[in-house]
Amino acid sequence: INLTLAVLTERTVDAGHAIQFEKKFYKMIDHKGVQIHYQKGTTVMLIKAFDRSLFACVNDKDIYVLEEIPTHERKSKDLDADYKKPKPRKPYIPPMNHPWRRSAFKKFVHSQPHRIEQDLKSA
Repeated sequence: INLTLAVLTERTVDAGHAIQFEKKFYKMIDHKGVQIHYQKGTTVMLIKAFDRSLFACVNDKDIYVLEEIPTHERKSKDLDADYKKPKPRKPYIPPMNHPWRRSAFKKFVHSQPHRIEQDLKSA
């Protein structure tokens, strides 16, 4: 129910590989916890789930978790003696058989040129 009651909005990637949503900037993180970079102007479908978690869908096939980019660091690496590098959390990315991913994937499959030729031959 969390992902079926989602808000979908379209955004574009800025020059800093970030997306702006509700006056905050977000970076895209893949399933390995690595930041993903897309070219400026790339169109992204932003998904705000019912539990307020944010996802980004690029080209109707790649899904990433959005992580907020802080405006400033909480502790300074240079000045704070007790600074410890924070452990990154592994984000949850829904499986391919999820309802809103399934429809996007079917749309992508049917748009492929070899699939269109196959459908014409069978008709």
